[in-house]
Amino acid sequence: MPRQLLALLVLLGAAHVAMGQSQVYRTIDENGNVVYTDKPAANSSSAQEVAIPPVNSAAPPPDILRPAPPASREPAATSAAVSVSITSPANDEAIPVGPGNFDVVAAVEPALKSSQRLQLLMDGEAQGEPQTSTLWQLINVFNGTHTLTINVLDADNQVIATSEPVIVHVLRNTVRPGNLRVWQAGQDADGNWSLNPGSVRNRTIR
Repeated sequence: MPRQLLALLVLLGAAHVAMGQSQVYRTIDENGNVVYTDKPAANSSSAQEVAIPPVNSAAPPPDILRPAPPASREPAATSAAVSVSITSPANDEAIPVGPGNFDVVAAVEPALKSSQRLQLLMDGEAQGEPQTSTLWQLINVFNGTHTLTINVLDADNQVIATSEPVIVHVLRNTVRPGNLRVWQAGQDADGNWSLNPGSVRNRTIR
């Protein structure tokens, strides 16, 4: 079968399908040209029905799933800087005469993480174990001037933040054998604290 005719039949087959399986007729006009139509010419006796071969069809190839591009990795957020400060007692505060007991209160921003702890130091010495609470109750602190600081520790007990130092003056009575001698706290004209001895007779130490 000539290649041109085969191609024509394929096209006719497609048209045949597109027209809802209608018939195809071959006729020769007065000029000897071959004409294909879906209806035979009324004045033509040479119309012949053409048998259209089935059109080969195949399912379209499946879509190729392309792998999704890898999600861009954003840099890990850096840890927010921790700030710690001592809110009580105030700097240069005098602790009233007594047994040397007072509280230390801290403020931390932002709030501590589960792996972080606070360590109170007085004169450079740790006071108790690291803790998550921002309150310390100091008892029987020696008479004199002391420096308080607070460290923020990470999971490896490394210092990641330190408060500004706070100076306190602990005032306590001092008693000597013999006559009851009382040391009284006072300030001079320049505002400096000092202890001035005095004696009280006929008093019993209880």
